[in-house]
Amino acid sequence: MAKTGMTKMISTHSDGFLREVVFSPLRSAVLFQDIQIKSLQRYCCQDSKHGQAILGIDATFNLGDFYVTVTTFRHPQLRRKGTKVSPVFMGPVIIHMQRRF
Repeated sequence: MAKTGMTKMISTHSDGFLREVVFSPLRSAVLFQDIQIKSLQRYCCQDSKHGQAILGIDATFNLGDFYVTVTTFRHPQLRRKGTKVSPVFMGPVIIHMQRRF
């Protein structure tokens, strides 16, 4: 079976930022890097000696014909010098065709 352009892109980038593309019932794409998932697991899903981070989900920015849902968390091991506040890190991103997915 011949690979389409999209199939080739997904198969060659399975360890990159684009991880999954779903065509049915609604088109969507999931984007993340391994380090983002490892950090989420470490700081949001289990107790850490540095504290537990809260996963933020900012559902849905309208981007033309698409919607983008972004996840974020604060990295509890890092602190800004002046404010002592942990910086916000980006987690996985979902691009989808409808506001709800």
